[in-house]
Amino acid sequence: MMDKPIWKRLSFGLIVILGLALGPEEDAMGDSLKKTIDMVVAINTAASKAQNRIDNIDDQADQLISQYRDLERQRESLRVYNEQIEKLVVAQRARMDDIQNQINDAAMMGRELTPLMFRMLDNLEEFINLDVPFMREERTARIKGLRETMNKTDVADSEKFRQVLDAYLVELEHGKVIEEYKGKLTLDGAEREVEFLKIGRLALVYRSIDGKKMGVWDREAKDWQELPRKFFSSVQKGFRMARKQSAPNLIHLPVSAPKEVQ
Repeated sequence: MMDKPIWKRLSFGLIVILGLALGPEEDAMGDSLKKTIDMVVAINTAASKAQNRIDNIDDQADQLISQYRDLERQRESLRVYNEQIEKLVVAQRARMDDIQNQINDAAMMGRELTPLMFRMLDNLEEFINLDVPFMREERTARIKGLRETMNKTDVADSEKFRQVLDAYLVELEHGKVIEEYKGKLTLDGAEREVEFLKIGRLALVYRSIDGKKMGVWDREAKDWQELPRKFFSSVQKGFRMARKQSAPNLIHLPVSAPKEVQ
């Protein structure tokens, strides 16, 4: 706040001096001096009020300057904030474009993936029909189930493709292991329950429940051929290996070499 001007301080001093200087002998000057004093007092009063207004205006100016500086700081903060938001918006739009491109690619892949899966199922079904007929019902039922899954709208393409690949892996695993299982086979014009021994894809052997009759699948004839009794011990050994009752070992069986499918 500004100091009071010197003329204001002097005016108050003038009033005091004039008051001390007057005496009884100057009463003749009464009215004129009184008017002069009243005028000085009025001037001093007006000056004091003016100074108060100046002081108030000065205080208001200081407040306005302070508010202006606060607003300027807020404006700068908002400018920096807006610049950062604009950068985020640009990054988000780029991300949205990337996601949309991925969606478009996924849709295109889905259109290409569906025919591929049907071709894979056709090839797998043909392979099973031409392969050694082990677990035929189980394997064909798997293909049938996959074809039904392909027509389901609530199953994602990725899940359908995974199941098709699993079917291929199952078929691949069949060629690596020795397994035994029970099933039915038509023998001598009658359907009988027998035990099957599968040695990878090299040989498929059946054995009657009483163990008196055995046969092997002939790839070339595509039919069962009865095994001579000299192979019975090898078949028994194979069943024990499949059941983990003995360690893997060589067994002698008549096996026809697989041929390439044209």
